[in-house]
Amino acid sequence: MTLGEAKKILNEFIPKYYYSDSVEPLVRDLLMYILDISKIEYLCLTSNYILTNDELLKFEDVIKQLKDEKPIQYILGEVDFLDFKFQVNENVLIPRPETEQLVLLAKKILDSDSYVPNTIVDIGTGSGCIAIAMKKLFPKSNVFGIDISKAAIDLAQNNAHKYELNVEFYQLDILKDDFNLFNYDVLISNPPYVLEYEKNEMNDNVTRWEPHLALFVPNDDPIIFYKKLITNFFENRMSKFAFFEINPLSYNLLVDFLNSYSLFSYSFFNDYKGEIRYLVIKK
Repeated sequence: MTLGEAKKILNEFIPKYYYSDSVEPLVRDLLMYILDISKIEYLCLTSNYILTNDELLKFEDVIKQLKDEKPIQYILGEVDFLDFKFQVNENVLIPRPETEQLVLLAKKILDSDSYVPNTIVDIGTGSGCIAIAMKKLFPKSNVFGIDISKAAIDLAQNNAHKYELNVEFYQLDILKDDFNLFNYDVLISNPPYVLEYEKNEMNDNVTRWEPHLALFVPNDDPIIFYKKLITNFFENRMSKFAFFEINPLSYNLLVDFLNSYSLFSYSFFNDYKGEIRYLVIKK
């Protein structure tokens, strides 16, 4: 099989199983993975390049995984996030552009206040993408990442080590365990927020492969994590800012809960799609 033939197969195959605004970058990334080459090396290859037997076997394995609707990021084992390329697997949620925007929003607001955090804590760290990005943006800050999953913590540590950034990760269940020991002044979190009933509207490549523990909350208590985190934020004497990614469907519930507190300000912000996606609290 030639490279040109492999491209043609993937270009025809991917749209049948995956929605994407542009198929070409996915084809390129998969072929770079199959051939185990860099982007520059890939661009230098001609369409007449003939795949070796090992490369052909890897190509066939990728096709099999695509047919099984495995997310392409899991096939590749990595995902781009801001200026990083993070390792991902089925133990962690695949970082989305919305979460990149959460990090950039936090940076913008903190900078506008000329505020340099002493301690940042990221709740539900998953791959560590938020915590690691915040450490890069605020190198003088202490940064901690918390997750209930040991497998997620191990992966996050690997990602931090890759970029030689000093982020500490801890396995805790924030609904049960005490995390006041971190004495944070900045809290940032993309906790589980998808309602159970929304599962029926989601793509199979999400519901079958991504960890439900990181995605879903009960229909009868959709802001369970926010209530815990916001309560902790207000009880923490050191805390100054909190940044959350949220479900637009939970907006009214969050407003009602927030209005039970006083002596603070909060704001909601839209994502790049125009949906209410972020909550920022300032003491």
